[in-house]
Amino acid sequence: MSELPLIQNRVAVIDCGTNTFNLLVADPQETGWTTVYQTKLPVKIGEGSFEDKTIKAARFARGLDALLAYKYVCKNYECSRVFAYGTSALRESINGKEFAAMGAKILGVPVHIIDGMEEAELIYRGVQLTYPIQDETALIMDIGGGSTEFVMANSTGVLWMHSFNIGVSRLYDTIRPSDPLQHRELMALKSHLDEILRPLKEAIAVHRPQRLIGSSGTFDTLLDLYFASIKSKKPIEQSIQRIPLATMHAINDRMITSTFEQRLTNPAIPEMRVQFMPMACALLDDVLRMHDFQEIIHSPYSLKEGALSRLLQTEASA
Repeated sequence: MSELPLIQNRVAVIDCGTNTFNLLVADPQETGWTTVYQTKLPVKIGEGSFEDKTIKAARFARGLDALLAYKYVCKNYECSRVFAYGTSALRESINGKEFAAMGAKILGVPVHIIDGMEEAELIYRGVQLTYPIQDETALIMDIGGGSTEFVMANSTGVLWMHSFNIGVSRLYDTIRPSDPLQHRELMALKSHLDEILRPLKEAIAVHRPQRLIGSSGTFDTLLDLYFASIKSKKPIEQSIQRIPLATMHAINDRMITSTFEQRLTNPAIPEMRVQFMPMACALLDDVLRMHDFQEIIHSPYSLKEGALSRLLQTEASA
């Protein structure tokens, strides 16, 4: 007997992130779904908003433009249901609810602003679809623009999870780094991270995860950098990939000390991530130095896949 009933209606999930708005269009099947189309737009809605907690007018308009574009993509793909979620920038900004309300008018469906713990839970659900955690303890890490989520889990489920306000865009606005990042700035960044991530370090000491699983987003770029470093093509299929720790440390070191121009001309780095790679790699380096992980695993799934999985499971049990 199948785990899920056959659902004919095509579904779209929109993830309104702090830097990137992601879209997934899928056809639900008896078990899981088939991806029909997916894309992302570099909206950077949180840019310049962290100090006064207000989405700037230009970013606000750019976000609405992205939702309008996605509305017509969903229409062209004949999606009968659309689900939209807002994360860090929308939940913390004074005008985040206003944006969600205007976005809802454009899409014709609510834009659900979720808290950090729900965001972490959806990320965990998404990662579990590509790498079911079994006879081990693993730490899932999702580096976002406004926040970074961590989930510690094993075969019994979630052991600990937390959402920290240390996304790459937020860190960039906090440090205002030189080009390239100077040693004094790196030390200030690491001191900042050490203070904020103290609960993570304590949780790692208790649960001692064997693996670090990087969830989509920034880790997609890190995976591309890994395959470029070994002069090999990345597999086309959406499956987990392993990155050797030594190689990851080398990539982090190179990115942290690189110039904007060097990153801009690196074909493995999408333009939307060029500005923030030193922040992302400094953050990852800080986490890797907390514990002796055995390996790093890249999962191509994250929040939007977790949200779709939860939706289908909810409908199956109804």
